[in-house]
Amino acid sequence: METPLVELWQIDVFSAPPEPAWRVLSTAEREHSQRFHRADDRLRSAATRAALRHILSAHLDLRPEQIEFTTGPHGKPEVQGSGIEFNCTHSGDWAWIAVIPGVPVGVDLERIHEIETPGAIMDAHASQQELQCFHVVPPGRQADAFFTWWTRKEAYLKALGKGLDDELRTATAWSGTRAPQVVNSWCVASMESPPGYCGAVAVGAPAFRVDSQLFRWP
Repeated sequence: METPLVELWQIDVFSAPPEPAWRVLSTAEREHSQRFHRADDRLRSAATRAALRHILSAHLDLRPEQIEFTTGPHGKPEVQGSGIEFNCTHSGDWAWIAVIPGVPVGVDLERIHEIETPGAIMDAHASQQELQCFHVVPPGRQADAFFTWWTRKEAYLKALGKGLDDELRTATAWSGTRAPQVVNSWCVASMESPPGYCGAVAVGAPAFRVDSQLFRWP
């Protein structure tokens, strides 16, 4: 069986021309974006969804505005009957969109910043093995280690279509390195990320390949 290939699209959300970004959105998507109080947040939401529509249109042979999204059993967006799996994340100036045919996928991206009590957060939410790995990390590297753990765990849970409270303490998605790891037959791996960011992808297969591309607005 061929190793699945993930398209990982990286979107500079503030490079989006506002009018084209909004034009392909549904009424519900426009209303959702408008609920944000800050202009940056409104653009980030609209640009991510618009980019998703443009990316999926190439797979579905539809115009971006023709795509109809539904919600899966755990609240994960999908295009019913398409056979295409996708997931989105955004943080700061960037959004990532992962797309793959027929295999569940999750993606997470976070801007790295100092956390006052990373150990306490991990004590509450990490597996025993993850805790052991974190507690040997030197203090100056704990922010990077924390976000490596966090993005891998969240990507895995997003691929499963479950909330952050599910399997947080039972699944081990990080063993102290950025190397790929198999979690219950699912593969989780840290991705090369923009400076100051940390990102990860999880796929419902024991291994996967990645084609990472910078999204360019039509």
